Amino acid sequence: MAATVVAMQYMGLVFTIAYAIAPLTLLPAHPISTLLNPAAIYFAVIRCIEGHPELVMTTLQSKFLPTLAANYMIWPLAHIINFRFVPSEYRILYNNVVCIARLTGLSFLTHSKINFMQLLHLPHF
Repeated sequence: MAATVVAMQYMGLVFTIAYAIAPLTLLPAHPISTLLNPAAIYFAVIRCIEGHPELVMTTLQSKFLPTLAANYMIWPLAHIINFRFVPSEYRILYNNVVCIARLTGLSFLTHSKINFMQLLHLPHF
């Protein structure tokens, strides 16, 4: 119960700041956020856990850019919906639901044989 109250207070502060800088939220925060993107870390950890650390670079080369593009399509829209339409007491729940859906898609992307670079017409490095 106490953790929920703290989380609600924290999210209230975050949303207050977010409204003030809303025009800037569509821009990538910093180049380092691309390098240390959770998706890159996710792909590396999953491949290592599966016992195939030699496939980390191949997986990153084929799946990182589509995942990054999907994140830039999902999260700005999800935050706009969250800040505008979701009551403050349900915002954490809404973010958790979006995270579950995103991680389900990320798991599908990790284990699929589809070359998403060709589907998105992105250059393959």
